[in-house]
Amino acid sequence: MKYTMSGFKLGVCALTLGLSGLANAACYIGEETNATSVQEDSGNGTYTCSLVSTSNGTLDNVTSKVTWSVVGGRVTWSVPVDANGYPTVDVDLVSVNRSSGKRCNYVYSDQKAGGTQLSTSDLGTATSVTFCADNQIIPAPPPPTPEPFSTAKNECSATFTIPNEAGNFDVAIGYSKQYEGGQFEGVAICAGEGQEQCINECVPRDYSSCSGPNADGTYPLSCAQCEWDAPASIDTLFGQDMKYCWNYENRVDETTGTFIPSSKKKSVSTQIDVSTGSNCYTVTTGPLYGGKTYSYWYCPK
Repeated sequence: MKYTMSGFKLGVCALTLGLSGLANAACYIGEETNATSVQEDSGNGTYTCSLVSTSNGTLDNVTSKVTWSVVGGRVTWSVPVDANGYPTVDVDLVSVNRSSGKRCNYVYSDQKAGGTQLSTSDLGTATSVTFCADNQIIPAPPPPTPEPFSTAKNECSATFTIPNEAGNFDVAIGYSKQYEGGQFEGVAICAGEGQEQCINECVPRDYSSCSGPNADGTYPLSCAQCEWDAPASIDTLFGQDMKYCWNYENRVDETTGTFIPSSKKKSVSTQIDVSTGSNCYTVTTGPLYGGKTYSYWYCPK
């Protein structure tokens, strides 16, 4: 953001307003002021905010929206914040003055909720303070999207069993309102030993060179309709060697260059219902083999 005052332009990185070139160490600018820069000035009475402009236009006086006090001659100020802790008033400049006209103008390039220890240019007791803003509020960013986390390759305990023709399949579905030190809701799926995280999509590939099945009933990978190994960019994103789920569903063997096609027989859906004001949840899965749907009510201990 560029500031302009009386024909002078201020680049925030310059650390001064560029007003008559009067940068002065007498204007205290410790870390607790939260200011980007400070400039010595003179003049009695209320500071005229319209002397300064930004790329968003001239500044307006917003003193009535700011809470401030003088402690030990120094100024402390603050503005209201929203539920996410973001300031609801964008203060761009704070002018601290005393009756002798010894003034310090503090510039704020970042939207701050307050500052302390702002001084006059002779470090005397402040008698008046003016707050200026261009009324351009930086909106609070949306909350991060919760990401499910996986228990792949970690030990886990099953909470219920899904029967199928190949025997029982143990599954644990966990729900947590806090995980990995964060504050977001997350779901963990645990399928016991042999679990692998995969990307459930088919990335089409050219299989026009398919030579048909081998004598043992397997097919060469040249017949694969979907990619089976995710690209390096996805491996980098997930931090592991990721495969497409097609790789496991169709029993790809990259050593022999073959796969065994598997047609999908059934999809088993699971739903997790969480009630407001309760740490308990209901897990519903099914219909399973045999057409039954099972629900489980669970309160984490």
